Amino acid sequence: MKPLHFFAVLLSGMALGGLVGYLTRPTLMGIPLPLSVLLSTARGDAPFRAELASHLAMTIGIGAIGAGLLLFALTYLSNNRATRS
Repeated sequence: MKPLHFFAVLLSGMALGGLVGYLTRPTLMGIPLPLSVLLSTARGDAPFRAELASHLAMTIGIGAIGAGLLLFALTYLSNNRATRS
C-alpha cells in the first residue's frame, strides 16, 4: 500500500469521526449546540464551547484510531498473503 493511501484512509477516518461528532453533538435542553459556539467570544458560551470542542476532538480521534486499526489490519493481511506465496 502506498503512503498516500495510508494518509487518505487516515483523513477519511478523521472526517467520518468529525461527521459522527457533528451528528451526536451535545444538547442544551434538547436542542443541539450550534457549531457557531466554537467561535463565540461570549463568556456565557465558554462551558458549552469547551464541551463541544472536547466532544468533536474525541470523535475525530476515535475516527483516526479506527482508521489506524483498519490500516494495520489491511497491512497485516497483505503482508501475510505475500509471505504465503
